[in-house]
Amino acid sequence: MHRVASLHFTLSVLSSAVVYDQLSTLPAPVLHTFGLQFFPTAVHDQLVAKPLPTSLFASSCPSISDLQLDGVELQSPLDIPDFLTPAKSLTLDYGNERTVFPMDVMEKFAGLRRLTIRGSNLFLPKEPTARRFTAWSELVFLELQCPAYVCDVLLESDALQAIPYLVVSGSSAFRCPGFMSHLRGDLVLRCSSRRSSGEITTTLRSAKTGHERTLRTSFAHFAAAHGPTPGIVSYCPDYSGYNSVLGMIAVANRVVSCEVSADIWHVFSDALMSLPRCSSLTFVLDDRRSLTRYMAPAPVLPCPALERVVLKASCERVTVRMPELARLLKSALPPSEKRRLVLENVDLEGDMKLLRGVVDIRSTSRQW
Repeated sequence: MHRVASLHFTLSVLSSAVVYDQLSTLPAPVLHTFGLQFFPTAVHDQLVAKPLPTSLFASSCPSISDLQLDGVELQSPLDIPDFLTPAKSLTLDYGNERTVFPMDVMEKFAGLRRLTIRGSNLFLPKEPTARRFTAWSELVFLELQCPAYVCDVLLESDALQAIPYLVVSGSSAFRCPGFMSHLRGDLVLRCSSRRSSGEITTTLRSAKTGHERTLRTSFAHFAAAHGPTPGIVSYCPDYSGYNSVLGMIAVANRVVSCEVSADIWHVFSDALMSLPRCSSLTFVLDDRRSLTRYMAPAPVLPCPALERVVLKASCERVTVRMPELARLLKSALPPSEKRRLVLENVDLEGDMKLLRGVVDIRSTSRQW
């Protein structure tokens, strides 16, 4: 272990005792990242591994910086060995275990800067006091994947509202004035989808302070039997979380730049009435599928200040057929020939004249 800098285990919970035993006599002087993920392999298995033993790494891990625990029993008060508490980044995943939210985490990890807490059954035993959150203001990044009421109560704290980067899941926090108050000035809006995890991520970033607020919401599958491409599986988000941010007129009026996955444009444009000050709009292609295969009918989104439309491939290089691009842009935006088209890692196939009326085809540029 003297040369190991990063160590991750993803194993059955039945292997936890063996892992603990094997690591108990091995000091880890240069280990900076340590992750444990234990999972049950049968119905009768215990759900989580026993707490981390104090003998782990022979109680010596002086370089630890990033600690990730998933499927490990985490009792209250937080019972993580002291030699691991110098970590600057911590992830605690409670899974479906019904247990109390770790209010004492910042007391245990005094130098913590990045914190992620996940748990679908976490609860607050009583109303937390503002004093309990004072140390949380030292965090740079906080992600909460907890029941909505837990997130809402926690995010009423001034200390949490001041954290530069906040990520919440399924919460109404975007409706909280204090939560949004640190997003000063103009805003940059990003909306992306991730099919592998079944979620849509919406991020607002303050162009003035750099602070970010991110909402993650799930989406359900439905067969687009009557859509533009019958038989193709489409995706429909949980609007309760989406509209809490996108439907806010005060937010829309401050957006000056926007980036959105092309496959959720119909959701995005339906949730927003307009983007009156947005000067740059980016469509992100997440894979090589043609635009028509993941485009659904959507209302035209008024963007009177729009100067630039960007078509960007997020992975490998993509070739887009001109009729499909024309259909996308003409269905998404009002007519205008003042907008410049920018292609990033995208090739066009077909006649550029099809784009007349929606962009200035003479000013089209490519970025590699």
